[in-house]
Amino acid sequence: MTTEPSGHPTRLGRTLTGLDAWWNPPWPVQWQRMWWATRYRLAGPPEGCKWWPGAPETERSMTWLHRQRERRALLHPGQQQLLDTLPQHTGTQTPTPTAIPLREVSDQAWALICPLMPRQQSAGGRWREHRLLIDGIAHTARTDTPWRDLPAHYGPWQTCYRRYKRWLADGTLHQITALTLPTADHGWQIAVTRRLHRGS
Repeated sequence: MTTEPSGHPTRLGRTLTGLDAWWNPPWPVQWQRMWWATRYRLAGPPEGCKWWPGAPETERSMTWLHRQRERRALLHPGQQQLLDTLPQHTGTQTPTPTAIPLREVSDQAWALICPLMPRQQSAGGRWREHRLLIDGIAHTARTDTPWRDLPAHYGPWQTCYRRYKRWLADGTLHQITALTLPTADHGWQIAVTRRLHRGS
């Protein structure tokens, strides 16, 4: 119980409010979790607190923060207040999607992935496109962002999404996630595996 019959908060309710004034928000709890994660990616978690399994990493948190600031006018006033408590800078300027590195898949990983890609009649340009689209798929999965938010340097998001659905249907992506890739590629490979399981 967090409130008494009179409507006043209980001791538990007061404790939760002390930790997070919006612990029971009128907006989606997932938004609140991302705000909390972003706040403590910027400032470090409170003493005694540890990151939970699957907690958003710094890059994902910064991407989320950038998106929320872009759509600030659409948010609840309480959400706007929470955004305003987050710093504008973290030692360097808050990264925007165009500042995120282009290459997700390492050269070593691509050498293993390339033979799995569907064969095409056309020459080398198609293979360069394949790699860029795999990078876009990996980026979208790793940052857990909507397809429409895919940075422009990966090409049109519609193209990337259509190719994702095609390679999902023909088994190409399942083969990629089953490969033993370099350690540096494990992050995006695990993220793509999770997205495949969700079917999104």
